Amino acid sequence: MIKKKFTQFSTIEKKNLFLKSKKILSENGIEIKIAKNNFEASKLLIITPKKIGCAPYRNYLRRCSKEIFKKLNYKNNYYIISFNKLDKKISYLDIKESFEKLS
Repeated sequence: MIKKKFTQFSTIEKKNLFLKSKKILSENGIEIKIAKNNFEASKLLIITPKKIGCAPYRNYLRRCSKEIFKKLNYKNNYYIISFNKLDKKISYLDIKESFEKLS
């Protein structure tokens, strides 16, 4: 069996995830929702709409989120992180602080 990446979701998984998830944190243009799963591994869904900025900036946010998620090593949950437009740019430290508040 091929192992899926921790950021890959099927369409059905995404629909169920949005129905089951609960908002945990919303600050600095970052919103984090969590839903329980029955597996040992956690998965991360990252939402970066076009209104945030250009493609390189959105990719930067995705890469930072994935790196922080791997380092903090969360277990047994699905995480949804979405970014909202703000006047200031969201930095690596902003994302890291938001994730650290979850522990």
